[in-house]
Amino acid sequence: STMNFDVNKAGQIRFGLGAIKGSGEAAVEAIVEERDENGPFEDIFDFAERVNLRAVNKKTFEALAMAGAFDSFANSHRRQYLQQDENQPSLIELAVRYGNNHQNEKNASQHSLFGGDSGIAIPRPKLPACEPYSEIEKLKIEKDVVGFYISGHPLDQFRVEIDNFCTSTVDKTEEYKNQVIRLAGIVVKNNERITKKGQPFGLFTIEDFNGSLDMAMFGEDYMKNRHLVAVGSFIYVIGRVEERYNQPGVWEFRPKVIQLLSEIREELSKEVALTVEASRVDDILIDQLDSLAIANPGKCKMSVKIYDVEEKITVELLSKKYLISPTNALMSELTDIEGIQHNIISDKVELPKDNRPDYKRFAKT
Repeated sequence: STMNFDVNKAGQIRFGLGAIKGSGEAAVEAIVEERDENGPFEDIFDFAERVNLRAVNKKTFEALAMAGAFDSFANSHRRQYLQQDENQPSLIELAVRYGNNHQNEKNASQHSLFGGDSGIAIPRPKLPACEPYSEIEKLKIEKDVVGFYISGHPLDQFRVEIDNFCTSTVDKTEEYKNQVIRLAGIVVKNNERITKKGQPFGLFTIEDFNGSLDMAMFGEDYMKNRHLVAVGSFIYVIGRVEERYNQPGVWEFRPKVIQLLSEIREELSKEVALTVEASRVDDILIDQLDSLAIANPGKCKMSVKIYDVEEKITVELLSKKYLISPTNALMSELTDIEGIQHNIISDKVELPKDNRPDYKRFAKT
């Protein structure tokens, strides 16, 4: 990356180094100048050897590592740069020390009476052995230094649930006035307060791919669900869009049922429905579907809708041979088969008439 947002030769948008919290303009200018003059950096130690360490300090190294700027260095990962324990400094601290020693030795050789190399080789520190950050940990650190997620989104792991079980995104709730809708997201804020009568209630915010939404939950509903709305939780929420009390024309989403997002596929999946054009049906496709069904056994029905555009004929078939599970592997492989559309059909869920949540069935609290 350069100082500002830019487009590389491959047509990819690069995040501006100057927008990383803790990087500093002088540091970025020193990095870009050195790279332009002497080529790309090979690893963290080559970086420490070459950059101006008066401008690029330890804080800059840490900010770059947290944002993923060192991810392209081979055979290393972010946790190795940042992990630190009581008895061992972090790799970044070791790299900065190594860079300072290397540059001091280089300067001393240049100013010696005889010039040339002193012949003293400064050993490079070893990369620590540790497990990489999980995707969630990595993204959280990323957001801390750049303000949003770059390399992915925490909800990416729940694409199947969001595509198949949600009826709205958080930014479009007002399009469903007086309707029950289903949302999913990650809890990014949570604040518990006490009413004048001494009863606790919760104010929390969820975020999905499209934005964020503030919610409130009171009384028994909140007490039964307070453990589900901790910051960082992935939740599935069923509720109604209603007019706010004593504020005509102001609409809000009122959560009624909350469930962990990780549980709803198992809970709600009823059938995996495939749709395919008749001309695409051949022995190869049949064998593919047969193999996928065998590899992903479960409790869901498997149906196939075959249609012919020219003849305007549609035939719906239900497998009597297989019950399957809508695993990530199955859904991914179905996506890769050209000409097949697929979706998960779920049990239709409506709130009870009195608008009180059926916790026994959905919240498992």
